[in-house]
Amino acid sequence: MLDSFLPIARGVPSNLSSAALLIQAITATLSRWQAGRHGDRYGHARLLIPALIVAALGMAAMMGLASPVLIFASMVLFGAGFGVIENATFALLIEQLPEAKASTLWNLAYDAGYGTGPAVFGLFAASTGYPAAFALAGILVLAALPAALRERKVVASTARPA
Repeated sequence: MLDSFLPIARGVPSNLSSAALLIQAITATLSRWQAGRHGDRYGHARLLIPALIVAALGMAAMMGLASPVLIFASMVLFGAGFGVIENATFALLIEQLPEAKASTLWNLAYDAGYGTGPAVFGLFAASTGYPAAFALAGILVLAALPAALRERKVVASTARPA
């Protein structure tokens, strides 16, 4: 969604948009790597709730489209949360399902969200403007918190003592 709409958001120069999206991609990549290391040691389910909160804060902070500093800070926060979520959700699926099925389901969900998210965002942005639509997207990220909490409880209840 960010890569679909940040470049056309009113008041955001194209060079700023490009740099911010690069920062987001680099941050997401680095956080995926760190999430894998941490998740392998301490459990992937533990990462979901903090990552959702960080991603939501990053998205909601995009309300400040007039501030380049806030845009970059938003991209760091969102990229970090998003990268951790990508890694943790995929790792959790692999732990629960055969690898091929887990990969198929994860990619199906990711691609469906990647298509649906910008379409819905565009409808909201057309009537509310980009800052309010970004804030709403941040709030919607938090809708996944109950599922993350359930996953954390399920994993904790089935974990074997070390």
